[in-house]
Amino acid sequence: MIEICSDVFYVGVKEPTLRKYDLSVNTPYGTTYNSYIVRGEKTALIDTAPTNFSDYIENIEIPITEIDYLICTHSEPDLSGNIEKILDINPDITVVASIAALRNIRQILNRDFKSQVAKENGKIDLGNGIVLTLYNVPNLHWPDTIAVYLERNGILFSGDFLGAHYCENGVFDNKIYNKDILKTAQKQYFYDTFTPFKSFVSSALKKLSPLNIDTICPSHGPVLKETDLINKYSLWCADAVTEEKTAAIFYVSAHGYTKQLAYIAKKMFTEHGFNTEIFDASVCDSEQMIKSLNSADIFIFGTPTINRNAAKEIWNLVTSIDLINSKDKSSFVFGSYGWGGEGVQLIHNCLKSMKVNVFEKPFTCILKPSDEEISKFKEYVEKFITKEADNIK
Repeated sequence: MIEICSDVFYVGVKEPTLRKYDLSVNTPYGTTYNSYIVRGEKTALIDTAPTNFSDYIENIEIPITEIDYLICTHSEPDLSGNIEKILDINPDITVVASIAALRNIRQILNRDFKSQVAKENGKIDLGNGIVLTLYNVPNLHWPDTIAVYLERNGILFSGDFLGAHYCENGVFDNKIYNKDILKTAQKQYFYDTFTPFKSFVSSALKKLSPLNIDTICPSHGPVLKETDLINKYSLWCADAVTEEKTAAIFYVSAHGYTKQLAYIAKKMFTEHGFNTEIFDASVCDSEQMIKSLNSADIFIFGTPTINRNAAKEIWNLVTSIDLINSKDKSSFVFGSYGWGGEGVQLIHNCLKSMKVNVFEKPFTCILKPSDEEISKFKEYVEKFITKEADNIK
């Protein structure tokens, strides 16, 4: 156990070699799974660690039988994974979490346990002046998230909020060897994890603003003694104000025919006053494409048909759409094909099932578009722009 301050200890585990988190997030600096002990007359454990860390229980260094409360900031298995082992040793522990988190934990454990619902401004008095206050902060980034505040020491246990996928030997940010890399990791973590939830981040920041926060104990990354990250989150949440309409076009083209249509669309959008970006999804940087995809007012996909399917690079982009903030955005799908042409329709159908405002039927042509087909495509794009331009906020 590593002391954070009097009666508060770090008992987490580290995974410096992790390079992919939750299947989709790159973690070039590894990550940590942070867990904390708070001791008064009673003892609380805040979050646990993934099930594959057999040394986690040893890190706690006090008898598990002395733990009275296990507080879960959210039910994601990377932090709730060792609850079962803890309860096997001490079934008298009371698990404290939001209603939704308790439901999920029961589904993970497939058993019942003693529990207490984390109510807004609820208190857990551990004795000796140590009182934990609970705050509901949903969608940071799981819907069932709570934050925990220890007023006596000004410590915020923030869950995934205000964290980073970053791992060094030390625990505290003011002891980190490469602080510039940490800052990069913190910013990337925000964009990877919280960009879809900016409105919820802003609400949480407002709710927690009256607190005197001297130390932040997140679920991932170092314990923060320097708390300026709160101000940075406020800045990152503030969308740039612009009157400019934006469009992003993504295509893959086996023989140049779908590319030809893509550049016709780009020219037309530009002529209608859109700041238009175009990407060959087979070669362009995926992070830059995803950023443009989710920031554009309109996104458009062009794909050939390969083995009765769309190009995998286009599928990767479709599955990266931020559906929370893209629900009112419009799109259409186009492409050239040689035989069946199923790829274009599959992307169109997928967007429709995702509740994207996808335009009419997709536009297709066989192999090289003729002059007549180019004219029809221009009419199609013109109709789309005329219909959707006025809907852009």
